[in-house]
Amino acid sequence: MSGRKRPSARTASPSSSSSSYGSSSSSYEAKKRKRQISLSTFKNWKSKYDEELQTLTWLDCDRDKGEVDALWCSACRAYKGAIYGMKNYSEAWIAGSQNQRVSNVVDHGNSEQHKVAMCRYRQAQAKSSSQPVTSYAPIAKSLLNLGDTDKARLRRKFDICYMMAKEGMAFEKFAAIYELEQRHDVELGT
Repeated sequence: MSGRKRPSARTASPSSSSSSYGSSSSSYEAKKRKRQISLSTFKNWKSKYDEELQTLTWLDCDRDKGEVDALWCSACRAYKGAIYGMKNYSEAWIAGSQNQRVSNVVDHGNSEQHKVAMCRYRQAQAKSSSQPVTSYAPIAKSLLNLGDTDKARLRRKFDICYMMAKEGMAFEKFAAIYELEQRHDVELGT
């Protein structure tokens, strides 16, 4: 080695150095404000989005001193078992969502799991209030809109299916029986 001295590396202890970028991360976390909406904002959302998403029915919150701690869905909570295994299933709106943005409310209202839970909720409400089956069953609603000739055609098709079931025939034979009935000038429709 030559007679030259190496320059010494400067080391400074972290506690003695001052950063021009602000304070440490622990004080940052303490200063970080949790986003919370006021109770009046929550009530405005609930009424504003009711026509589109029926928020008066399902949107609820945990309240603390005039502010909202968490948003949750009463329909999804009630029918958790029916939606548990669905694709994109999320516990957030069942346990209480900390994401307090209106876009989160709209996204949940349009989600598939919420739609299934709301369908179950409406069915239970209709059954418990002794409403007619046409108020909650889409097939029953569509049958009300059929004309007399369509009802007669549908009745004949059901008669064929009933006879096939009683006789233990395979449903694959329906097409052949259907064609036979049409050859006998029985109006069955398409």
